[in-house]
Amino acid sequence: MAIEIQLRSGTTTQHSTFTGAVGEVTVDTTKDVLVVHDGITAGGFPVAARANADGTISLIKKDGTSAGEVNSAGLFNNTLTSTNTNQALTATQGKVLKDVVDLVGQVYQNLTTSRVKGVLYTNTSGRVRYVCVSGSITNLETMTVTVGGVIVNEVTSNGAAWGNTVTFIVPVGQTYKVDNTGVIISWSEL
Repeated sequence: MAIEIQLRSGTTTQHSTFTGAVGEVTVDTTKDVLVVHDGITAGGFPVAARANADGTISLIKKDGTSAGEVNSAGLFNNTLTSTNTNQALTATQGKVLKDVVDLVGQVYQNLTTSRVKGVLYTNTSGRVRYVCVSGSITNLETMTVTVGGVIVNEVTSNGAAWGNTVTFIVPVGQTYKVDNTGVIISWSEL
C-alpha cells in the first residue's frame, strides 16, 4: 500500500477529556474503535460496532460501553429449535412463533357433548389450547386436571355439593384430561 493515513489516537481515559473538531475521527486504543467527534462533546462518540479477529462483532453503546456481541455465525438463528439464547429471531421465525401461541382468530367451541371425563386427549391443533371445564362435586369428590402427565389443578369438595370451574392451558402436542368423580357440567375450548 502506497499511502499511509494515521489518525490521532489515545486511550479511553484520554478520550474522555478530549473534544475533537466537527467530523474529526480518532482511534480509542483501549477499545480499538474509531471515535467520531462533533466539536462539542468531550470523548466523542465511539462507532457502534467493531469487527474482532475471531470473527465476532462487538456492539458498542453511545457511551462506549459494551452492548453485547454477535457471534461468528451471525446475528440470526436458522431455526426455531435453536438452543442459542443470545440471538434474535428472524421475522419469519417470529411470525411462526406468534401464530402458534396467538389466540387471535380462535373461537370458543362447546365440547360438552364430545368430551368425557377420565379420557386422555391430545392437543393436535397446532396452537396452544385454552380449556375451561365446569363440574359439580359433592361428598369429598374431586376434580383433577392433568396436562402432559402433570397434575395442574385439583379440587376436592368439603362434603357439601358445589360447582367448580377449572381453566388451563394445553401446549401444542401435549395430552390432557379431566378426572371428576362428580358431574361435568360444561367443557369449552379455545
